[in-house]
Amino acid sequence: MRILDLGCGDVKVEGATGPDNVALTGVDIVHDLLSFSYPLKDGTFDIIYLRHIIEHFDINEINLVLNVCHRILQNPSLADRLVKKYSFQFIEIRSTIRKEI
Repeated sequence: MRILDLGCGDVKVEGATGPDNVALTGVDIVHDLLSFSYPLKDGTFDIIYLRHIIEHFDINEINLVLNVCHRILQNPSLADRLVKKYSFQFIEIRSTIRKEI
């Protein structure tokens, strides 16, 4: 099983390939994650972790990140299900934060 831990920092998921902006211990690919031509082949990964990374992107960049995930997942329908399941919660969280500001 091929695992990608996007924006892994120095706490990469065991057995995963870890791209990040900074050459920290455990990072396998140093790449500006805001440059959306990620050096990863289509259909390469079975699982993609996005831990503690989404909050670093604005809403338009999140869409681009999810498009990259869709492209590099072996089974893109998994990404479709996750986006449908969690996008409403994400919007609700952002709406709550905006109301409190």
